[in-house]
Amino acid sequence: LGNLTSLEFLTLTDTRVAGDVGGLGNLPSLWSLVFRDTGVSGDVGGLGNLPSLYWLDLHSTEVAGDVGGLGNLTSLACLFLSSTEVSGDVGGLGNLTSLEVLALAATFVRGRLEMLPVMPNLGAAILHRTKISGTLPNISSLQLLEHLTLHDNNLGGSIAEGYLPSRINTLTLHGNHLSCGLPNLTSQATNISTQLILPGNWFDWKPPDWVQYRESALCVDQAEQRLDLWVLSSTSISAAVLAFPVLIAAGRYLPVAIASLGQKLPFSASEQQEQQHLALLSSLLLKCLLLPSCWAVALAATYFFCSGYFQCGPAVAKVTVSAMVFPVPMEGMLLALISVWLVSVGFTTAYFARVCSRSPGRREPQVSRCAGEWCSRIIWKVMWLVGLLTMSIPTVIFVASDWLPDRNYFNLESDTVDVVQWTGSQTLALIANFGVPWLTRVCWRSGISPTVSQLLGRTLVVWVVPLCASVSMADGCYRGWARWWNPCLPGTGAFDADTMFAAKRIRVLSREDVCGSPPGWGRCTRDVIGNLSVLYTRKMFLSAFQIPFLRLARQLYWHKRGWHVEHSFEEAVGSLVTAVDFALVLGLAFPALVPLCAATVLTTTLCQRLSVHMCSAEIVCRSVHGVYSECDFDTVQREVSLYFVFSHVLQCIIIPSAFFEMGVLGSNIWQVFMVASVSLGVMLLLLLRPRASEMQPSRGGEIELLEFR
Repeated sequence: LGNLTSLEFLTLTDTRVAGDVGGLGNLPSLWSLVFRDTGVSGDVGGLGNLPSLYWLDLHSTEVAGDVGGLGNLTSLACLFLSSTEVSGDVGGLGNLTSLEVLALAATFVRGRLEMLPVMPNLGAAILHRTKISGTLPNISSLQLLEHLTLHDNNLGGSIAEGYLPSRINTLTLHGNHLSCGLPNLTSQATNISTQLILPGNWFDWKPPDWVQYRESALCVDQAEQRLDLWVLSSTSISAAVLAFPVLIAAGRYLPVAIASLGQKLPFSASEQQEQQHLALLSSLLLKCLLLPSCWAVALAATYFFCSGYFQCGPAVAKVTVSAMVFPVPMEGMLLALISVWLVSVGFTTAYFARVCSRSPGRREPQVSRCAGEWCSRIIWKVMWLVGLLTMSIPTVIFVASDWLPDRNYFNLESDTVDVVQWTGSQTLALIANFGVPWLTRVCWRSGISPTVSQLLGRTLVVWVVPLCASVSMADGCYRGWARWWNPCLPGTGAFDADTMFAAKRIRVLSREDVCGSPPGWGRCTRDVIGNLSVLYTRKMFLSAFQIPFLRLARQLYWHKRGWHVEHSFEEAVGSLVTAVDFALVLGLAFPALVPLCAATVLTTTLCQRLSVHMCSAEIVCRSVHGVYSECDFDTVQREVSLYFVFSHVLQCIIIPSAFFEMGVLGSNIWQVFMVASVSLGVMLLLLLRPRASEMQPSRGGEIELLEFR
């Protein structure tokens, strides 16, 4: 068709034609070119020499090339290139001053939107799901603009007062990183029915009345931030009110317990062996958190100075990786800190495992079991797992409520959501410290080691299930909030928006554009960390300054009533070890968690020793048969060592992958992967390298094993 020099109209919509559109670049009289939903391909820049072209529609084709090649089509009024492979800088279209409809959705175009204000005739700009970045310019001069779709881009900054035109009817901004406030348009227009979807942004007050979808979960307002601060403050006050009388009641035992924290053997020879091993274990865990706590302070400061992803936003998020801007201003320092963190955690894990004994431990007597007993153990294991998942439901509801809008499929009222937000962290702390130990005691018939049951149960409830729930619901991940939002249910048509141009109906927005958008690359990690940072900060604050004193107050009450007070050795180990593991695995993403976890180990140990001194508490061990038995310290130490090794391997996979997904380090992310591999290698070498003392025979002719010290 390239020889039809007098051709003015060419429409081959929804056909099987193919070929290179560049062959049509020598048709000077061509006025309208429509190849929508066909198989044509080629470089779109080959059409840049058609001076009479008024209408160009290549929607859903295989064309590619730089859109800047169309910058000379000064007569062009309608440009449809959505769902194609075109790329390039949108700034190259700044000369198209006659443009009335611009559709570049679901393409690879990039750049900033400074060309929009120089298009005075623009009525619809369909620019969602591209790689456009920068800030939203002042487009109040575009008085004909009615439809503007900018969701699922990389726009940042804020929207200043007077930046939006008064006639705008459709506006989508979700899936960006806009923040601060929204302008008030009610003084400019009286009949505004704007569709504004907000997830992914951090607006710091409630949207104005002109916003159609103003549900609480679709934005972050100042009221929620004040609620977070109020809950944290009330938690601090309640912890102080609880701890003060308990410490006063401790009286003369308090200095002794505090002094014993720094001693190598805090108990006399007459004390039971379980108390000595638990004291030594807690001292070792505190040593393991000493170096990471120092690096956490440096990481938090670096994150704060590199935070710029959101211009406004919660203060807690600014000391996590969720608010880091790209490119990172202090990239070299950040790389150094990440490398030192991973290597130091690898050394810490290997140090802990090497200090623990390598002896095979005392094994339970092997007895023959019938098929019925094996079936019974499997059933109890299933019941244990179902119990843990059931205990995780409140946390899942808390995480989901942060994303779930008011008009949801489950008909959860806003008051119910507020109650969940108020009590989520308290519920998680109580379940982890009281619910999981109770379930371990109930399900002793499962045959799972009590220590393993404690460690796995706490890990599953505290961070595995909440992490999975957040990934499922977050806007930047699998967008579960949209699947359960009533306007997004099939058949609603809530977001269908059309416009008429040249007697043709043009679809501007559809339900799939809002509810069926794919997850945005680079935003999943940010959304998950931003969602969980408040929950985990509250939870660890409770675990550090409230739960230990609450447990001690309960034991003091029992002792006053003349009841026998006892500690489960496995429960104490599980509480201490999971706190350290929580810091080592998630500390690189949440630096504030590391000192809180160290405080948790410190206060838990202090309250345990106060309980021993004040209540004559006895530390007991349970076997896999659920009965009291002699503590098998070697087996417990080996299980804890394997748990830490597995956690470090998991960290070396998750953390580099998270930085890779965010893209904050660019091509230098491969250095993080290399450091993680080196950290794993160093840990394995230290674990597998035999010691000379371990190979020397003792006087009895046996191999002398390393003792726990």
